Amino acid sequence: MTTTNNPDALDLNLTINAYSSHEAERIAYERMQQAGFKIALILMEKPLGTMADLGQGEFLFVAPHAGKMAVFSTPDWHDNCRWSDVNWFFLNDYEGLGVEDLDDHRSLMEAWLENPVFRQCVPADNAFKVIASSPTQEDAKAEAANLNRYVHHNTKDLIGGYMVPSKSRPLETHEQQFHRAQRELVANLERQLEHVKRFSYEDMLKKVS
Repeated sequence: MTTTNNPDALDLNLTINAYSSHEAERIAYERMQQAGFKIALILMEKPLGTMADLGQGEFLFVAPHAGKMAVFSTPDWHDNCRWSDVNWFFLNDYEGLGVEDLDDHRSLMEAWLENPVFRQCVPADNAFKVIASSPTQEDAKAEAANLNRYVHHNTKDLIGGYMVPSKSRPLETHEQQFHRAQRELVANLERQLEHVKRFSYEDMLKKVS
């Protein structure tokens, strides 16, 4: 008998987190979540390791979490990965998107529902292992608060802006370039923070040419 993506017959977590005080954004977010739930229910009946290929490099998958099945999104899943090797997010970890972006993502999911494309996880139980081996639930919540997909992209872009080849370090590896860029960015942000701390309301009112 083929094992499904829901071998323990768990219920799907249908919780929709509060997203925005703006009615249009709240509705768009809920509609996007509902589309994700429809995909999750299909995946739960599929053989173990079946993921939904939404296109544009994004995949949805389901895995047990906190006693229920949960929906996850990943932009860079690869075979035999560990939890720290890839970026994966709870589907309800979306933040900062407006109505148009939320609707665009829902459209991707609805297009998938009309023409499903699947990907097989290798090994088949790897998505389960990735979620199970991630930090404890409390740590995971703290991590999600600190590094959801949009914080991740923003931070990556900030560091990437400093990752330029150094003429004085022609043999510098990409990882060394990353750490140098990270140090330079932190130093620059610390300088800016000091400027902000010293900036007074009187400074705000000054006209400086």
